[in-house]
This record gives sequence, structure tokens and C-alpha cells, in this order.
Amino acid sequence: MTQSEQHHSQEVTVEVFAPRQTEPKVFTWPLNWTVGEAAHQAASEFKYQGGNPTLGHENETFDRNKTLQGFGVYPIVPKN
Repeated sequence: MTQSEQHHSQEVTVEVFAPRQTEPKVFTWPLNWTVGEAAHQAASEFKYQGGNPTLGHENETFDRNKTLQGFGVYPIVPKN
């Protein structure tokens, strides 16, 4: 994939850490998914049940109703 293709990708790959897990997991999600949809899939993979999972970074909790792209999650284009 060229840098241009990757920049315009409609998916993003992220590494997710869960509070009660020692190892992160890698997920690839469409940018038009909501934070809640992505968090639900991650929670299922980490064997969490129930509740309203969400994603966050450092001390910020993301709004479950916004899309990943709307929240500012974009693919990182590696520099050559």
C-alpha cells in the first residue's frame, strides 16, 4: 500500500490495552464505526461482559456515540 492509499484508508489499526489484562490486542476498525461499536468488539475479545465499554487515551474517555474519525482517530502514515 502506498502512503497515499494508506492516508486515505477507511480503516484504522489500533493497539488496545484493557485494565485487567497484561497483553494488549490489535484491532482494525472502519473509521465510520462509533467508539461504542469498537469498544464493544474490544471488550468481547478481552472477555468483558455487560456494561457500556468505551475507549480512551491517558485520562480522557471517548464519547461512545462519535465515530472514530469524528473523534480524531486517523491512520498514521509512516515516513519513508
